Amino acid sequence: MTSKPKERKGKPCTELPSVLFVLQEYLGDSVKISLPKRHNPFLNEEIKLVYPTDSLMSWTSENVPEGAIPETSVNFPFCVHDEIVNEQVVLYLIPLKNPVVTWNDDRLNHIPTLSVMLATNKTANFLGAEIYVVQLKYDHHRSPLSIEIKENGQFHRDRINEGLAYKHSYRLQDTVNIEGKPYRLDSLDTGMENLYLHPVVETGAAYIPDVHLAKLLPYFSENNEYLVLDFWGTWCAPCIEALPHLQELYSSSKEEYDFLSICFDRPENFDKAKEIFSEHGVAWPQLLDNQQARKSTISRGLNVSNFPTYMIIDRTGEILYSNYGTEGFEGLKKFMVSE
Repeated sequence: MTSKPKERKGKPCTELPSVLFVLQEYLGDSVKISLPKRHNPFLNEEIKLVYPTDSLMSWTSENVPEGAIPETSVNFPFCVHDEIVNEQVVLYLIPLKNPVVTWNDDRLNHIPTLSVMLATNKTANFLGAEIYVVQLKYDHHRSPLSIEIKENGQFHRDRINEGLAYKHSYRLQDTVNIEGKPYRLDSLDTGMENLYLHPVVETGAAYIPDVHLAKLLPYFSENNEYLVLDFWGTWCAPCIEALPHLQELYSSSKEEYDFLSICFDRPENFDKAKEIFSEHGVAWPQLLDNQQARKSTISRGLNVSNFPTYMIIDRTGEILYSNYGTEGFEGLKKFMVSE
């Protein structure tokens, strides 16, 4: 008796694309960057971003505004068990400043000016997790390896829960938590066929640096041991929309938890931040975190890059909880009820 060959559900890996095409177009007072579907047939839809030309010419790595270059999520093809599987990958489409092609060169309007090659695209299984290893190559220069981990059908994201820290993207030598246990991402072999991990001693709790803790301690009341931090900005519509829900949580827990909102924004928007709090009748204090002070901000010091982000800390500076967005708020409520 012979068994039927396993039916293939996806496309074979021989059809895996090796290049991501990015088109940059000069539109006079602006520059459009797009991922054209005709060049990237695996995309669900064409992705377009537009940047003011004047801003692009003045931006450097030191002064580019926070959030000016947004995350772009695409369903990127991977080879999994000899079949093509699309998984969500986050990219940053950074405007090209090429000294050979000038802003007035018509070629910018007609051809892809930047192609990103896949230098590495691997997947592996470890315990109950799937590990994705991606390395892109730009103009013959390879970017660092990006390692993403998927457990229970969900990719890791930047958060701290029950003393365990997770990130949306890891590098070699990082410590990762898989099934609640820490492992070190040691190395890849030369053929990039094997990723080596080994168990490590428990990494311990995450703590806020003393320089930032000193700014937060005055917001603990005499009787409460925990402080809820709400990172937001006047430019963040989801942050403002979440305020009524945060007020409900404050009303039901203020006997045990103190609250502090940290507005990460430009100084010219601080009056607007105060107006928003006044309009919503927010009772807890807020700390104004200058977005333009690139090194001394609490938000950057605590690696907050998603808004709104919610944290719970104690008087020692231990970060008991950290997560962002709707999931972060639901987790915050669950954490506070369980304590």
